[in-house]
Amino acid sequence: MALPGFTTDHGLYRSTGTYRQTGHNPATAGLAPAATGTLALAADLPANFCAGKPDGNYAYDPDCTKFIQCHKQNAYLQNCPSCNISAQCPEGALYYEPSQDRCLFANQASCNN
Repeated sequence: MALPGFTTDHGLYRSTGTYRQTGHNPATAGLAPAATGTLALAADLPANFCAGKPDGNYAYDPDCTKFIQCHKQNAYLQNCPSCNISAQCPEGALYYEPSQDRCLFANQASCNN
């Protein structure tokens, strides 16, 4: 099953870099939509993280299973897709790999936290 804003590539998910409008207004609620349909507190994001950056995805250093999506200078905390817990997927979610702009198994990603 493909997630909104993601495409499959050899069984892994790659962000398309698009943000789909959900009808939720983060500016009024103080919340940002996440890829899984849950909400992430805007307070979890670094202040002004997307200021001066082009639209795209960026690593979220506190958690390898998440990434920050910048769209029109706004930051949205996104979750990588879930996976069955195993040696390849120790936290039950794929890890974001910024060099490939995709979520990969933990043993394939460069994230170390």
